[in-house]
Amino acid sequence: MLNSRLVSLLNSVFGDVNIENVQLCLNMWIREALPCEESAFAIVNSDSENCHVQIRGVHKLSPSISIGTVQLWRHVFREVEEVTFKNLPNKMKRYVKNIFEFGVSEPAVTSHAIYDESGTNLVGLLFIRHQSSTSEQTVDPAILAAHVKVAAKLICMTITTERTIGHVDFAATMLQLFTDAFKRANDVHQVASILCATAKKLISCEECNLHFFDRDKNEFILYSNNGSEQTQPRLPTTDAMLGEVLSTKEILNVTRPDNAAAEASLVSPSEKRTSYSKKADSLASMTILSLGARHANHFNSLAFPLVNKGETMAIIEMHNKVDTQNFTPNDTNIVSMLQPFYVTCFAHSLRLKYLREMKDKLTMSPNLLAITAIGIEEKDALTLSMYPIQKIERFVVSFTYSVQEMSIHDTLKMGMAMFFDTGFASILRTEKKKLARFLLSVKEGYRNVPYHNWYHAFGVAHFCFVLMKKIPEIRKYYDNTECISMFVACFCHDMDHRGTTNAFQVQSSTQLAKQFSTEGSILECHHFAQAMDVLNRPESNIFSELSADDFRTAMSAIRDVIRASDLANYFRIQPELTKLTEKGIDLSDQRHRCMLRSLLMTACDLSDQVKCWRTSKAAARRVYEEFFAQGDLEKAMNREPMEVMDRNKADVIKSQLQFFDRVVLPVFKTLSTFLPRMTKAYESGCNNRLCYEIMEQVVNDYGKNFVNKSDLRMLTDVDIENKVLAILQQKKSEQLSIKRLRNRRRSPRWQKTSSM
Repeated sequence: MLNSRLVSLLNSVFGDVNIENVQLCLNMWIREALPCEESAFAIVNSDSENCHVQIRGVHKLSPSISIGTVQLWRHVFREVEEVTFKNLPNKMKRYVKNIFEFGVSEPAVTSHAIYDESGTNLVGLLFIRHQSSTSEQTVDPAILAAHVKVAAKLICMTITTERTIGHVDFAATMLQLFTDAFKRANDVHQVASILCATAKKLISCEECNLHFFDRDKNEFILYSNNGSEQTQPRLPTTDAMLGEVLSTKEILNVTRPDNAAAEASLVSPSEKRTSYSKKADSLASMTILSLGARHANHFNSLAFPLVNKGETMAIIEMHNKVDTQNFTPNDTNIVSMLQPFYVTCFAHSLRLKYLREMKDKLTMSPNLLAITAIGIEEKDALTLSMYPIQKIERFVVSFTYSVQEMSIHDTLKMGMAMFFDTGFASILRTEKKKLARFLLSVKEGYRNVPYHNWYHAFGVAHFCFVLMKKIPEIRKYYDNTECISMFVACFCHDMDHRGTTNAFQVQSSTQLAKQFSTEGSILECHHFAQAMDVLNRPESNIFSELSADDFRTAMSAIRDVIRASDLANYFRIQPELTKLTEKGIDLSDQRHRCMLRSLLMTACDLSDQVKCWRTSKAAARRVYEEFFAQGDLEKAMNREPMEVMDRNKADVIKSQLQFFDRVVLPVFKTLSTFLPRMTKAYESGCNNRLCYEIMEQVVNDYGKNFVNKSDLRMLTDVDIENKVLAILQQKKSEQLSIKRLRNRRRSPRWQKTSSM
């Protein structure tokens, strides 16, 4: 009978090899063959390492019954493979009673361990409820052992089969991953989304993100399927989780505290998430909460790096595992299997992105190359280089000095002088002729537009020069290569500017937009490309004597500083800068250093607005001339320009007041917090803002000739200027009188207090 039953069993098992069917078949076979009342298998979940009973006899249990961890049962069977009910620990007795739902104090139940083929790993348990009124089972031990052995073999075979099928499914998933990722390899953001979606498919979780590591800026960029790289959220390398993975290059599994998990299991499913979030405040201080506010809604996290040739390309974070309290060792194993596939896909996409950018740069409009190659004659460079290096006059080293009245030739001579006065020419070990050719090439790279021309570039570079002269700390905060790069970037930061905005490039689908739209800051990318064209030519490469590493550092810094001249970059980092004004800046932190450098560039770019009011007005007039020219062009293209660019609708004074409130004053106020010697520049900006406020009233009261608020003549009208300055002086006199009066009123009380 045993053999016939066994054949029938094998036919049933191999007819449908899945763990539930095999358990049902074995339970029926054991019941008939021994015989016994009932049997049940507990299968070890490799994901959670908990033991679960899904089938009891012929009944499928929903939900399954958990009977503790494999570690607990491994301890029970450490010396034997069979344990009677009375020899079980009390905790295990409760588990067994829960399986069979009986009230007998000492039932006739035997527990049997099921090991894998190696005989070392516990993969399951078999519980047999015998036909006996006492606690002792009456089946012949040899027969019982034979049946248990058959059952164990079939259970192990089924588990192995399902794992093999799982590997096949994994291989199919990887094949689909490669198909999808390589099909969309030209869009690295879509590839990132594919990687995250695949990870969530294999490991169910609520959230999965890929953070690209920008090595040049030393920060992480969240890659998603929408938006340009410029608009994506960024995180510093000091971020707790990302920083740890970046440092170790290892998988990081952040779990719930055991006590929080235990307490969470006591509440209903609907209350579990809310309850745990409250308990986490006190229970998870060394786990999730120690990672910072970014992880406030994360209850468990798994992060792993994508490392190619020893360099971390990106880090993928997974948060809030579904249906289990933590990410498990099995999840970590899956991630380990994923990593090489992910590295291949992501590295391929990044490589294509790099090649595409190089191609765009090589096919870039060659108009600047032609201008600089033909326009710079040998005699011009020779003449400029032969002029004696002039001494920088004291009045020139001033935040209020305006370069607009200088001749072009004088700006070039002063440019040479500034390189030598700062010691940059000596540090670079560059020839005077090469420096002269560099300055001439950069100058020729600027178009004849009202504002973004050579004079603007030279004025920005001059302000940077004054910063380094007046505030020596800057030369201490940044090394020579960084300071020189910042200075050079100021000269180059608007090269080949067309007098139109980034938004115009995008809306008009210009060639520049096609080349640089994926990088954001379209014009700034173009300005940097033009600067690189000059610096890549031997005759004008003033960095040629630097080592390869220093040259790469310099080019990276120049790129970052030029990009920082896009106000969108300032608005992006403004919240972080505001926080730093409160808690202090740490210049040993690379992220803080980069933000301060960006802020310095923004201040240099806006410097005309903190000089005298006449200089501020003149700069504003040139800006609006460009704005109105763009507005006219947009109208010709049947587009509605922004109000500030419409010469018939713009309110120039109101726009200036808004510009000061939103940009100029916050920039210089923040900078003066970090560098107190910039306080006077901030106060000068406040003074100019007051002048525009007075001017608005003067124009309303006296400027009847200026019916149109966009009339730029009001910015050059001498009568209006004199009236504004007279009112300003009167206000200052009144404020001074009030201040003196207050001081006199306080003085007697102070003396009286002192005499006491």
